[in-house]
Amino acid sequence: RTALQQASEAAAIFTTFDLALSSQAMEDAEMLALYDRLKGAEGVTESGYQEIRRYVCTVPAAECTDDLRAAMGPGERYSLELQIQFLDRESWRKLLERAELSEAAFSGPGERLICIAKLPNHVNRLLEPDAFVDMFSADTLKMMAVPKDGVGQRREIELDFVSVVGYDSVGLLEPTEKVPYYFLAMAPWEVKGQFDAPGAAAESKGMTFRSDNPARTAAEMQEILSGAHPAARYFLFNMQEMSSQNTNMIFIASVFAYVFIGMISLIAAANVLNTISTSIRLRRRELAMLRSVGMSERGFQKMMNFECVFYGLQALLAGIPLSVLSSWLIYQGMLAGGAEDVAFVMPWAAIGVSVFGVLLMVFIAMWYAVGRIKKENIIDALRDELS
Repeated sequence: RTALQQASEAAAIFTTFDLALSSQAMEDAEMLALYDRLKGAEGVTESGYQEIRRYVCTVPAAECTDDLRAAMGPGERYSLELQIQFLDRESWRKLLERAELSEAAFSGPGERLICIAKLPNHVNRLLEPDAFVDMFSADTLKMMAVPKDGVGQRREIELDFVSVVGYDSVGLLEPTEKVPYYFLAMAPWEVKGQFDAPGAAAESKGMTFRSDNPARTAAEMQEILSGAHPAARYFLFNMQEMSSQNTNMIFIASVFAYVFIGMISLIAAANVLNTISTSIRLRRRELAMLRSVGMSERGFQKMMNFECVFYGLQALLAGIPLSVLSSWLIYQGMLAGGAEDVAFVMPWAAIGVSVFGVLLMVFIAMWYAVGRIKKENIIDALRDELS
């Protein structure tokens, strides 16, 4: 349940649009023609289009922070994967406003770009922006960018590093064990032609939309796409629907977990009550002898309380390490299955509830059994055992 909730929260943090259309091979003219039609769908309040291309940059280790050097390992120079995201003019203008940058400073031929270069503090968790550290020590940096697919020429670019989260993307590079960083530059759509080369392929391209009624807007967009018959393959995502599915999965997992835990707890409580009651009944003579030789009621109760604590701690010392180990093994299995945006969370709350619950059940069981013993006559208890 906790893992599902983490994945759902990560999606909510890094996604602010409601609908997205993603494609890789769609031509610009066809995509822009579709965009003009799709942004007029009922309910659309905000829209934008973009394209992402991937490059490789070689950076001296001296320009990198200690965090990046630790993540990349020893070396004098690092080869880093850079994604350049080309945005429509309105989205580009809003991004500059968020970064508090002047549009005039980035109105040149395209060598100067806004860049987010961040390294997660946590290895397997996508967190808020302030949980990331910088990749480079300088505020600006010039470097040579080479298309990763090898199509095109080397190009010198100047990157202005900012801390704000960039415009929503339909295909961003995510931190992995091989590429443990975010390295994303942004530029206006108008300069894309300066980076293009004959035969070069985009990493991804598409459009994003915000809507008052995503379900209805998605249905209308699907009708538009069916009538337009795009030549290239595309995917239309309804992020609100995907979020609802995540919420439903969390709800179902929570109901199943709580019902299962409740049933197991009731069975365990019944077993504890039966085991302790039977144990106390078998010790009737021993307890009666202690009371017959002068043990006070207070001393007798202290002895039983000590036994309660001993029984409870004995169970917890075995149960807690085994439960933590089981949780960690399940987490490792999830990592092997690709859940890299989920962090291992120590279940302190569950451990606290377990400690309290175990001690409470043991005390109740002991209180019930001892209460029955106290009501018995000492002489009768000794006579029954002797006979």
